[in-house]
Amino acid sequence: MALLLASGLLLSACGGAPEPTTGPTPETTPAPTPEPTPESTPEPTPEPTPEPTPEPTPEPTLSPAEYAARGFKSSEDGLYWKLKDGALTISGVGEMGGYNAYDGGAYSPWYDARQEITSLVIEEGVSSVGDGAFAGCEGLKSAALPKGLVSIGRYAFSHCFGLTGVELPKSLRVIEKGAFYSCWNLSEVSFPGTEEQWDAIYIEEGNEALPSPFGAEPASVESAELIPPEPESEGGAGDAAAAGTDELLTATDEELSNASPAYIASEQAELRAGPGTQYQSLSSLPRGAEIEVLAFTGDGWAKIRHEGRIGYVYHEDVSFSEP
Repeated sequence: MALLLASGLLLSACGGAPEPTTGPTPETTPAPTPEPTPESTPEPTPEPTPEPTPEPTPEPTLSPAEYAARGFKSSEDGLYWKLKDGALTISGVGEMGGYNAYDGGAYSPWYDARQEITSLVIEEGVSSVGDGAFAGCEGLKSAALPKGLVSIGRYAFSHCFGLTGVELPKSLRVIEKGAFYSCWNLSEVSFPGTEEQWDAIYIEEGNEALPSPFGAEPASVESAELIPPEPESEGGAGDAAAAGTDELLTATDEELSNASPAYIASEQAELRAGPGTQYQSLSSLPRGAEIEVLAFTGDGWAKIRHEGRIGYVYHEDVSFSEP
């Protein structure tokens, strides 16, 4: 007992029992810092496509006195025209008047000089070509129509046999009936727009001579199918009448009694089985051929009789005085 007490005292004197030894404290591994999520870049808002602004109508740049000083003459539609060395120039602002003499209207101011015209320039500001405006200008070879022009009237260039090239603007919307009737030499059409813009032009019947600038017939052309002729009799005296046109090729007593002697005024006129280009051609009549006018149909055609055969020719082909 005494021995145990002595041992306890000895341990107390030496500072007590040693504390237990521990290993080094392990370092704490820091948690990985998450990479910042990139902010999504907002897509730019597309700007609205502006609607095309219509071209303003040009203001007249010359006064009537200034036009007169430059050799221009005025016409009833408010436009001005000048013919010099075969070149016809038309200027001004607005629509061109209609010159449908076949329907009771007036002749164009340049009608008497039509055979002298070889080229045509219509200046910007003129918004239309009038009915029959250049019909029968057989020597006309080229025509330039201006930016901003929207329509070409009925029979405007009909029987322009010499016309080989025409410039049409992309503003054009309508080419009316027979505007380029019998322009069979027309081979070059200049058009600055797209093929879709060309196809959007409304082209009425009687414009089969107008080629497409894109090498194909425009979709908007109303192509009337030609009516096939009946065979002639063995003697050749039978009418080459189109099927279903017997009534058209028969003259009434009133027409026969009022028949007026006349002549073919153009170099060549197509005698057709009805009043329109959709009817079969019966024959070609030369300039100076003697005919009898039985009636005018009111839509640009004359019902005539030639050597006993009744048919129809375009009104501009007819003259009541010997050419």
